[in-house]
Amino acid sequence: MIPTGRALTRDGACIGDWIYVTGTLGDNTAGLAILQNRLQCSIKDTQDSQYLLACHICSRQPRILQGRIARPRQYRHQYL
Repeated sequence: MIPTGRALTRDGACIGDWIYVTGTLGDNTAGLAILQNRLQCSIKDTQDSQYLLACHICSRQPRILQGRIARPRQYRHQYL
């Protein structure tokens, strides 16, 4: 559990900070577009559609382990 006020969030980013991405960029947005009928998928793309929908629905999971690994060691004490 991350204590209140100690989570790393995107709004704390500064110019020159490194950005680490877990997952594929755009999958969440594509899943939302499918749900909103803004992205049409053919029958042959059913498996891809299901994958993108799952990415959107499950994307709200915080990636705590990945954040701890990616955070520079000298700054870890500020956020734990």
